[in-house]
Order: sequence, then structure tokens, then C-alpha cells
Amino acid sequence: MHNAIRDWRLRLSAFDTSKGSMCSTGKEPPVLAALESRATDEPTGKQDSMKIQRLFPNLVVDDLAADRAALEALFDLERAFESDWFVQLRSPCGSWEIGLLKRGGRGTPESIAGPPGGVSLTVVVDNVDEIEAAARAAGIRVIEPSRDRFYGQRQLLLGLPSGAVLDVSAPCDPDPEWVTRVGPDGSGGFVESS
Repeated sequence: MHNAIRDWRLRLSAFDTSKGSMCSTGKEPPVLAALESRATDEPTGKQDSMKIQRLFPNLVVDDLAADRAALEALFDLERAFESDWFVQLRSPCGSWEIGLLKRGGRGTPESIAGPPGGVSLTVVVDNVDEIEAAARAAGIRVIEPSRDRFYGQRQLLLGLPSGAVLDVSAPCDPDPEWVTRVGPDGSGGFVESS
């Protein structure tokens, strides 16, 4: 199987929306089958020392409790660590993590303490509409309501108390015409032609 498709399948199918749980369901997004038939498997050429072992975002926030409560209202998350300057949340199965750094906190670098901008945090789930209902019930700002996108995702944009944008997406059927324009790029990924 093509490396990029395998990686994409792992990322997109590793989620369950039982209260936004981030644990594997084994479901495959519809766009993958369409792309997989045209892919070839090619090595990445990266050394083991260059492979990422763990990756999670840290949001700089003014109110740790408010952002923590918003994320806990939407998703099945456990507190892995909590202090007066940092909170780390993770899914019960450990496949997803997020850190919250208090602006001005003793462990928060001053160079990253500005307000968030130009970045969204994407969380892929099975059912965006359930997350939207939970967000509305918890009083979390809905920037854009759920809608199907041409590239095979149903998308919802939420505003966390810190101002960070949460892009909640679920697989849906992609536009068939768009799928015909996407193919392997020769380096393990995909490219959309015009």
C-alpha cells in the first residue's frame, strides 16, 4: 500500500465520536479508496533518527481552565498533567494529545506568547454534527457550522476561549470530479492537478 495513503488512513480512521473519542474505529474514509487504486509504494528515504516519535500542539491561552473545559466538553480526554502554567490532555488510548500553556506562565516561552493567528487545530472524528451539538450545548462559539467540503470532509469551525480555531472534520464522499484530479506525486504523497 502506498505510504501516504497508509499514513492518511491511520490519521483519518483513528477516531471515534463517542463523545469525540480519539481511539481507533477501523473505519476508512471514502476518499482513500478512490486514491489508493492509483498509488504506488515508494520509500521515504528518511533515517530512523529523523522520524517523529510524538507530535502534539501546544496552545498558548489566558485561561487554562476555560480552554481545558471546552476541550473536555467536546472530546473524551484525560488530563495527563496539570499545573498552574501547563495542562496536557490526551485521549484514553493515547493516540492524541494537546498541551495548553498559560500566557505569562513560568514555563511558557515569551517568544510564543502572542495571540494565536493563521493556524487551526484539526481534529478528525466520525460525526461532526454530534460535536457541533455538544459545542452549542457547552456555549462554545461556532465560527462556521458543519458543511460538506469537496475534498471529502464534513467540516465545522469552532472558536476556543483562547481564540484558537478548532477545525473539526469527518470523512464524507468527495466530489468525484475532484478525485479525478488527484494522484500520486512520485515522492510518496499526492498532488492535485488543475
